[in-house]
Amino acid sequence: LDEQIRNNGYIEDYKRKLAYLPKGKMVYVKKKSSIYVYLSYRDECHKNKSKYVGKIDSPKYLEMKDKLEERDYYKRMLEQALFEKKEIDICLKAGDKLYGQNSRNF
Repeated sequence: LDEQIRNNGYIEDYKRKLAYLPKGKMVYVKKKSSIYVYLSYRDECHKNKSKYVGKIDSPKYLEMKDKLEERDYYKRMLEQALFEKKEIDICLKAGDKLYGQNSRNF
């Protein structure tokens, strides 16, 4: 039960952090001798959108790259926490079947 509470806290924390990080992938466009970077993502209406980030050596590009890597990290951690939640629920249901629902100490 403590594991379930801890895991639910992680899930809420990861969702909260993901809400503030940008979605999408970087698209690199080479024009002449320069490389320009765009952020490609889907909006609320599921339409593809592109937003100009800057040249590949700009500070905005490096900042956006870091934020997207952070988003990927939290997305993987959320998937792991959701998987663990399923496992915890299965274990609790199995315990309830074996020992009865009243056997948990609160």
